[in-house]
Amino acid sequence: MRKLNDDPFSHEEIRHIIKQIATGLDYIHNHGFFHRDIKPENILIQGKTTAKIGDFGLVKEIRY
Repeated sequence: MRKLNDDPFSHEEIRHIIKQIATGLDYIHNHGFFHRDIKPENILIQGKTTAKIGDFGLVKEIRY
């Protein structure tokens, strides 16, 4: 996992990470769930290319 003193992300890396987070949220929303606790501490970054959403403790089922 990255640490605060690591090299900063480039603009392209940031776009890639945001796209991964949005894709992950879209996936869980399409499967009937809402995360309810998206914040920097719950985004796990591996290297400079992989972002994952963590801490699903406050997930709520969406009922239509």
